[in-house]
Amino acid sequence: MARTILVTGATGKVAQQQQVASLLSEAAGRDIVYVAISAEQGADGMRQAGFPEIGVQALSALMGFVRAGYTARTTETVKEILGRDPIPFSRYAFDYKDAFRT
Repeated sequence: MARTILVTGATGKVAQQQQVASLLSEAAGRDIVYVAISAEQGADGMRQAGFPEIGVQALSALMGFVRAGYTARTTETVKEILGRDPIPFSRYAFDYKDAFRT
């Protein structure tokens, strides 16, 4: 029997953009900053970077969900599935720090 499972970050552990930038900066050993931009600025930037229009539309829609607060909800699903607490974002940042150094 198929079912849909909502997987989110750990309950009560929603990271704000500024916190994410700070953690990535610490892990990467360089300054990474979060700059709030409008949806239009984001779409224009993706187009200027050569994103295909379908990608611009998909990422713009995703960011619309984030801006609307739909991604702020957290669940215990990861813990229930894995039988342990999920790793915190800070550990993820340090585990994959090389990806954020360039």
